[in-house]
Amino acid sequence: MNVLAIAAHPDDCVMMCGGTLARYTQGGHNVVMAVFCQGDSSIPSLPAEQAAQIRGQETRAGAQLIGADLVIFGRADGGVSTDETARRWVVEIIRRTCPDVILSHHPSDYIPDHRRAAELVDDCAIEATCPHIVTESPPCSQLGLVLYMETVAGLGFVPEEFVDITDTFETKRRMLACHESDIGSWRDHPVVDMMEWIEVVARFRGIQAGVRYAEAFCRAPVWGRMETRRLLP
Repeated sequence: MNVLAIAAHPDDCVMMCGGTLARYTQGGHNVVMAVFCQGDSSIPSLPAEQAAQIRGQETRAGAQLIGADLVIFGRADGGVSTDETARRWVVEIIRRTCPDVILSHHPSDYIPDHRRAAELVDDCAIEATCPHIVTESPPCSQLGLVLYMETVAGLGFVPEEFVDITDTFETKRRMLACHESDIGSWRDHPVVDMMEWIEVVARFRGIQAGVRYAEAFCRAPVWGRMETRRLLP
Protein backbone atom coordinates (compact mmCIF):
# COMPACT_ATOMS: atom_id res chain seq x y z
CA MET A 1 0.00 0.00 0.00
CA ASN A 2 1.15 3.57 -0.69
CA VAL A 3 0.77 6.15 2.06
CA LEU A 4 1.19 9.93 1.70
CA ALA A 5 1.40 12.29 4.68
CA ILE A 6 1.21 15.98 3.73
CA ALA A 7 1.87 18.58 6.41
CA ALA A 8 2.59 22.28 6.65
CA HIS A 9 5.76 22.30 8.76
CA PRO A 10 8.82 20.06 9.26
CA ASP A 11 7.71 18.28 12.46
CA ASP A 12 3.92 18.26 11.93
CA CYS A 13 3.81 14.73 10.51
CA VAL A 14 5.84 13.43 13.43
CA MET A 15 3.76 15.20 16.07
CA MET A 16 0.40 14.12 14.70
CA CYS A 17 0.93 10.79 12.96
CA GLY A 18 4.54 9.68 13.44
CA GLY A 19 3.58 6.49 15.24
CA THR A 20 1.13 5.56 12.51
CA LEU A 21 3.70 6.20 9.77
CA ALA A 22 6.17 3.99 11.63
CA ARG A 23 3.56 1.22 11.76
CA TYR A 24 3.01 1.51 8.02
CA THR A 25 6.70 1.15 7.21
CA GLN A 26 7.06 -1.72 9.68
CA GLY A 27 4.28 -3.46 7.77
CA GLY A 28 6.17 -3.12 4.49
CA HIS A 29 4.09 -0.25 3.09
CA ASN A 30 5.56 2.67 1.14
CA VAL A 31 5.43 6.01 3.00
CA VAL A 32 6.09 9.47 1.57
CA MET A 33 6.23 12.53 3.84
CA ALA A 34 5.58 15.82 2.02
CA VAL A 35 6.19 19.15 3.78
CA PHE A 36 5.14 22.58 2.51
CA CYS A 37 7.30 24.90 4.62
CA GLN A 38 11.03 24.90 5.26
CA GLY A 39 10.96 25.85 8.95
CA ASP A 40 12.89 29.07 8.41
CA SER A 41 11.24 30.93 11.29
CA SER A 42 11.83 28.38 14.05
CA ILE A 43 15.40 29.40 14.94
CA PRO A 44 15.18 33.16 15.65
CA SER A 45 18.91 33.46 16.33
CA LEU A 46 19.81 32.38 12.77
CA PRO A 47 19.16 33.84 9.31
CA ALA A 48 16.15 32.25 7.61
CA GLU A 49 18.26 30.49 4.97
CA GLN A 50 20.50 28.84 7.58
CA ALA A 51 17.53 27.88 9.76
CA ALA A 52 15.82 26.29 6.76
CA GLN A 53 18.94 24.23 5.99
CA ILE A 54 19.10 22.90 9.55
CA ARG A 55 15.38 22.10 9.64
CA GLY A 56 15.69 20.27 6.33
CA GLN A 57 18.49 18.09 7.69
CA GLU A 58 16.46 17.34 10.82
CA THR A 59 13.37 16.45 8.79
CA ARG A 60 15.33 14.09 6.56
CA ALA A 61 16.87 12.41 9.60
CA GLY A 62 13.42 11.80 11.10
CA ALA A 63 12.06 10.36 7.86
CA GLN A 64 15.09 8.09 7.48
CA LEU A 65 14.46 6.56 10.90
CA ILE A 66 11.39 4.82 9.52
CA GLY A 67 12.53 4.46 5.93
CA ALA A 68 10.09 7.06 4.56
CA ASP A 69 10.74 9.18 1.49
CA LEU A 70 10.68 12.95 2.00
CA VAL A 71 9.67 15.83 -0.27
CA ILE A 72 9.94 19.48 0.82
CA PHE A 73 8.15 22.18 -1.20
CA GLY A 74 10.29 24.96 0.31
CA ARG A 75 7.79 27.69 1.09
CA ALA A 76 8.67 30.12 3.88
CA ASP A 77 6.85 29.52 7.17
CA GLY A 78 3.44 31.15 6.92
CA GLY A 79 3.59 30.79 3.14
CA VAL A 80 1.15 27.96 2.52
CA SER A 81 -1.42 29.27 0.05
CA THR A 82 -3.83 27.83 -2.47
CA ASP A 83 -2.16 29.46 -5.47
CA GLU A 84 -1.77 27.59 -8.73
CA THR A 85 1.88 26.66 -8.13
CA ALA A 86 1.04 25.05 -4.79
CA ARG A 87 -1.95 23.23 -6.26
CA ARG A 88 0.10 21.76 -9.10
CA TRP A 89 2.79 20.67 -6.62
CA VAL A 90 0.27 18.81 -4.49
CA VAL A 91 -1.39 17.24 -7.53
CA GLU A 92 2.02 16.08 -8.77
CA ILE A 93 3.02 14.63 -5.39
CA ILE A 94 -0.27 12.72 -5.20
CA ARG A 95 0.11 11.42 -8.75
CA ARG A 96 3.74 10.45 -8.18
CA THR A 97 2.81 8.57 -4.99
CA CYS A 98 -0.52 7.06 -6.14
CA PRO A 99 -1.57 6.86 -2.47
CA ASP A 100 -4.20 4.52 -1.14
CA VAL A 101 -4.49 6.84 1.85
CA ILE A 102 -3.52 10.48 2.44
CA LEU A 103 -2.99 11.83 5.96
CA SER A 104 -3.12 15.60 6.42
CA HIS A 105 -4.26 18.46 8.63
CA HIS A 106 -7.78 18.96 9.88
CA PRO A 107 -9.47 21.91 8.12
CA SER A 108 -10.28 23.61 11.43
CA ASP A 109 -6.78 23.50 12.93
CA TYR A 110 -5.45 26.53 14.75
CA ILE A 111 -2.89 27.97 12.34
CA PRO A 112 -3.53 29.26 8.79
CA ASP A 113 -0.77 27.13 7.24
CA HIS A 114 -2.50 24.00 8.56
CA ARG A 115 -5.95 25.05 7.34
CA ARG A 116 -4.73 25.98 3.87
CA ALA A 117 -2.77 22.72 3.61
CA ALA A 118 -5.98 20.85 4.45
CA GLU A 119 -7.86 22.74 1.74
CA LEU A 120 -5.16 21.98 -0.82
CA VAL A 121 -5.12 18.29 0.00
CA ASP A 122 -8.91 18.02 -0.12
CA ASP A 123 -9.09 19.71 -3.51
CA CYS A 124 -6.00 18.20 -5.09
CA ALA A 125 -6.86 14.63 -4.12
CA ILE A 126 -9.74 14.99 -6.58
CA GLU A 127 -7.80 17.03 -9.14
CA ALA A 128 -5.09 14.36 -9.25
CA THR A 129 -7.59 12.07 -11.01
CA CYS A 130 -8.57 14.66 -13.65
CA PRO A 131 -6.88 14.06 -17.03
CA HIS A 132 -7.14 17.70 -18.17
CA ILE A 133 -5.04 18.95 -15.25
CA VAL A 134 -1.53 18.44 -16.60
CA THR A 135 1.52 17.71 -14.45
CA GLU A 136 4.66 15.65 -15.02
CA SER A 137 3.04 12.45 -13.78
CA PRO A 138 -0.14 10.92 -15.27
CA PRO A 139 -3.48 11.12 -13.44
CA CYS A 140 -4.28 8.66 -10.68
CA SER A 141 -6.76 5.96 -11.58
CA GLN A 142 -8.60 6.23 -8.28
CA LEU A 143 -9.16 8.73 -5.49
CA GLY A 144 -6.97 8.21 -2.42
CA LEU A 145 -8.79 8.20 0.90
CA VAL A 146 -8.11 11.42 2.84
CA LEU A 147 -7.91 11.13 6.62
CA TYR A 148 -7.48 14.15 8.88
CA MET A 149 -4.85 14.08 11.58
CA GLU A 150 -5.68 15.39 15.01
CA THR A 151 -5.72 19.14 15.56
CA VAL A 152 -3.04 20.70 17.75
CA ALA A 153 -4.07 20.01 21.38
CA GLY A 154 -7.17 18.19 20.07
CA LEU A 155 -9.43 21.25 20.16
CA GLY A 156 -12.52 20.92 17.96
CA PHE A 157 -11.49 17.42 16.93
CA VAL A 158 -13.77 14.38 17.26
CA PRO A 159 -11.85 11.12 16.65
CA GLU A 160 -13.44 8.44 14.49
CA GLU A 161 -10.58 5.98 14.04
CA PHE A 162 -7.61 5.09 16.23
CA VAL A 163 -4.23 3.52 15.55
CA ASP A 164 -2.49 1.63 18.33
CA ILE A 165 1.04 3.09 18.41
CA THR A 166 2.13 1.38 21.63
CA ASP A 167 4.89 -0.50 19.80
CA THR A 168 6.00 2.52 17.75
CA PHE A 169 5.71 5.32 20.31
CA GLU A 170 9.44 5.21 21.13
CA THR A 171 10.15 5.47 17.40
CA LYS A 172 7.91 8.54 17.30
CA ARG A 173 9.91 10.02 20.17
CA ARG A 174 13.17 9.39 18.32
CA MET A 175 11.74 10.97 15.17
CA LEU A 176 10.74 14.08 17.10
CA ALA A 177 14.14 14.19 18.83
CA CYS A 178 15.66 14.71 15.37
CA HIS A 179 14.01 18.15 15.37
CA GLU A 180 16.29 19.44 18.12
CA SER A 181 16.41 23.02 16.84
CA ASP A 182 12.66 23.28 17.35
CA ILE A 183 11.97 21.15 20.41
CA GLY A 184 15.03 22.47 22.26
CA SER A 185 13.49 25.91 22.63
CA TRP A 186 10.41 24.40 24.31
CA ARG A 187 12.22 21.94 26.56
CA ASP A 188 11.12 22.23 30.20
CA HIS A 189 8.40 24.73 29.27
CA PRO A 190 5.58 24.26 31.83
CA VAL A 191 2.93 23.87 29.11
CA VAL A 192 4.41 23.02 25.71
CA ASP A 193 7.43 20.79 26.28
CA MET A 194 7.00 18.91 22.99
CA MET A 195 8.27 15.54 24.17
CA GLU A 196 5.85 15.61 27.07
CA TRP A 197 3.11 16.88 24.77
CA ILE A 198 3.19 13.91 22.40
CA GLU A 199 3.12 11.49 25.31
CA VAL A 200 0.14 13.16 26.99
CA VAL A 201 -1.85 13.21 23.75
CA ALA A 202 -0.94 9.62 22.87
CA ARG A 203 -1.85 8.41 26.35
CA PHE A 204 -5.20 10.21 26.29
CA ARG A 205 -6.10 8.77 22.88
CA GLY A 206 -4.82 5.41 24.07
CA ILE A 207 -7.17 5.52 27.04
CA GLN A 208 -10.04 6.25 24.67
CA ALA A 209 -9.06 3.33 22.43
CA GLY A 210 -8.23 0.89 25.21
CA VAL A 211 -4.49 0.70 24.52
CA ARG A 212 -1.37 2.30 25.99
CA TYR A 213 -0.68 4.83 23.20
CA ALA A 214 -2.78 5.79 20.18
CA GLU A 215 -3.15 8.36 17.42
CA ALA A 216 -6.57 9.52 16.24
CA PHE A 217 -8.00 10.40 12.83
CA CYS A 218 -11.30 11.35 11.21
CA ARG A 219 -12.77 11.55 7.70
CA ALA A 220 -14.34 14.35 5.75
CA PRO A 221 -18.12 13.76 5.99
CA VAL A 222 -18.70 14.18 2.26
CA TRP A 223 -19.70 11.91 -0.59
CA GLY A 224 -16.80 10.04 -2.13
CA ARG A 225 -14.73 10.10 1.05
CA MET A 226 -16.66 7.52 3.06
CA GLU A 227 -15.51 3.92 2.65
CA THR A 228 -16.03 0.61 4.37
CA ARG A 229 -12.35 -0.33 4.00
CA ARG A 230 -9.98 0.06 6.92
CA LEU A 231 -6.79 1.56 5.51
CA LEU A 232 -5.13 2.52 8.78
CA PRO A 233 -2.68 -0.02 10.25
